[in-house]
Amino acid sequence: MKIKERIYPYPVVKEETADYKDYKQATFDFTIDAREIGNGEFKLNLEILPKSITYKLLPGEDNPNIKYGFQIDSLMNKYRKFISSDSPKLEFILDGANFIGRVEVNAYIYTTERIEVNLDDSTDGNEAFYNGIVEFPKGAIIAVARPTRQLIIKSDGVSRENPVRIVRDDSVFGISYDINNTNIEVRLNKENHEIYSRYAKDPLMKQFVTNAIVVPAVSKAIRALAEGQIDQENSEWANFFVERLNEEQIDLADIGESVSLEEATEVLLNNPTTKMFKKLQEYGENGIRG
Repeated sequence: MKIKERIYPYPVVKEETADYKDYKQATFDFTIDAREIGNGEFKLNLEILPKSITYKLLPGEDNPNIKYGFQIDSLMNKYRKFISSDSPKLEFILDGANFIGRVEVNAYIYTTERIEVNLDDSTDGNEAFYNGIVEFPKGAIIAVARPTRQLIIKSDGVSRENPVRIVRDDSVFGISYDINNTNIEVRLNKENHEIYSRYAKDPLMKQFVTNAIVVPAVSKAIRALAEGQIDQENSEWANFFVERLNEEQIDLADIGESVSLEEATEVLLNNPTTKMFKKLQEYGENGIRG
């Protein structure tokens, strides 16, 4: 289940360049590590990394009605697990029988009871947000982590986080790519990232967005990997790419020789171009034309 920004309209976290009007851009991050421990089970370690959040809105002994929430969704079989915690660090076990394929993880801060919080920027360090009493109803989501994190849990017991991340970077002109051993990042400026956040998950638009920004990112990552710019031994995404290519009888050395960069990208992303044109056909046949 996607957590929509419109359901947590509270200006309580912010990026460095954000102000009250930009609260929808407000996010915090979290880390996730998944390891197979045998018997079809996985151990997940999660740690929330809140920033710019006043202590009055953080879970703890002083705020017993505020909790951290972790929501884990298995998209393949529609299985969901929710875990509530007073600590930003959490370790728990997932049953591999219920979590298969693409698994999404959301983290957020929420209320278990109605609360009132008196915010004072002179003492709370929350300047540019709000001064005065803010009421949070029971079950209110105070802040949400972005981006949603994804794990790919394969039937052979190997679990990896989706390495492609779409992030906001106000220093770029429109779009840029950052490829490193840990992540493949697509960096969008404020305007483009806001449009992406609002519309990219629409079923009609998802395949077009994938081909417009994800395909180039993966292509660049494959090229960097093939050219030796990535340390494969210390990169989970690189190992996953190589394994996936090998499943299709493609060796890394083949790329640029017997196999084109475009072909390798299609394999890794499960034929995104074909999916896009099928969606375009569906779009046209349904009479959705100008």
